[in-house]
Amino acid sequence: MICISFLAIDCSGETEETETEEALDMEIHVTACPENADNRQAKISTILSAGETSVDIFSVNDEMVSEFKYKGYLEPLNDRVMTEDIISCYPESYIKNIAMLDGEIYSVPYYMDIMVFWVNKSMTGDLEIRTEKDFLQLLNTDFGEGKYGYGSAWDSAYASIFAYSGTMDTFVRAGAYREDFIQVAPLPEFAENTTNIAAWQYVLNKASVHKEAAFRFLEYAASREGSIAYSEYMNRLPARVDIIREEDLDIPGFGQLRDYVENTQLRERPFSRNTMEDITSMGTLFQRYVLEEITQEEFCQKAQNITDNF
Repeated sequence: MICISFLAIDCSGETEETETEEALDMEIHVTACPENADNRQAKISTILSAGETSVDIFSVNDEMVSEFKYKGYLEPLNDRVMTEDIISCYPESYIKNIAMLDGEIYSVPYYMDIMVFWVNKSMTGDLEIRTEKDFLQLLNTDFGEGKYGYGSAWDSAYASIFAYSGTMDTFVRAGAYREDFIQVAPLPEFAENTTNIAAWQYVLNKASVHKEAAFRFLEYAASREGSIAYSEYMNRLPARVDIIREEDLDIPGFGQLRDYVENTQLRERPFSRNTMEDITSMGTLFQRYVLEEITQEEFCQKAQNITDNF
């Protein structure tokens, strides 16, 4: 039997792997990526840069593919996997600016995260926050001592947050995602009805010695059948927007998330060709500002120098 090796963020159990193996008639060896983002990037980068053949397919995020596609580590996927009809199933600007370089496609997005607006219904009740004015009113609402209209991370003291849709799993597991507590709400209309998206995607090691089998797996992952199977098994939103629009997927909050896809402009985040290094540099710079080692003016100037490379 043909065998491929896989380094992935999702090592959730044997059922999904077995079903995929049976569908493709191949053996798939899956190893978990390090949970720490820096360690994960370092491990994958080391394997790819050394030309190692121990791993055929990697599960990577936007940051990694945005950097790796410039380094010659990855196998282009246009001819076998990411054909024109498949490409048309994804957000156009995302494919162009994240997965593509010089006309070549280097990844198969399989899981999409959308930046959405979450509300704590136990605090907001029937209040509708549809406009910028509504949102500002929410910020100024007196919810009582130690309670606030908005927070940067979830806490029961906050009436709302902006966070990626992947947070859904945390709320579901905690029993908090329900009609009288945590809910996804429509995005308030600001200057533009636009929100950010992020994705996880599969990439093929250019040094792989099992490319034919790897191509078969990637074809399945990009297909309607494979995308739906992954989405419903993992309770995650697929990266293919045609599936989101046309199918009724059995995942928590699907109706609300589909509304975002249908009614909001989805926009990828900008990245430089040295993504991980620039993210680290920006974090270090911000820490220096917080510690008052540099002025706000110096921080802004140095931060601008970093973002000019995007």
